[in-house]
Amino acid sequence: MIQFHFRQLLEDKEFKEKRSILINEIAEKTGISRVTISKISHSKGHYKPNVEIIEKLCLFFGCTPNDLMTIIPEEGERKRKLKDKPKRETS
Repeated sequence: MIQFHFRQLLEDKEFKEKRSILINEIAEKTGISRVTISKISHSKGHYKPNVEIIEKLCLFFGCTPNDLMTIIPEEGERKRKLKDKPKRETS
């Protein structure tokens, strides 16, 4: 699951620039559709943007992908990784 930090980055940018920033402005400056920005802004981890969108948002916010999002393994995925992990040989 991907957890986006879009809202926090937006709040930080608004605070630094001492102004409100609308979705329309982000769309115009990045070339990302308003619908896509809204999906990212309200995402509960189900929206998976492509690399181009991640790059455009990072350029807009002046951040890295790690600042924009965090990957959180889902419970089933964690169990699979532990199950598939090779066992160490003991002597």
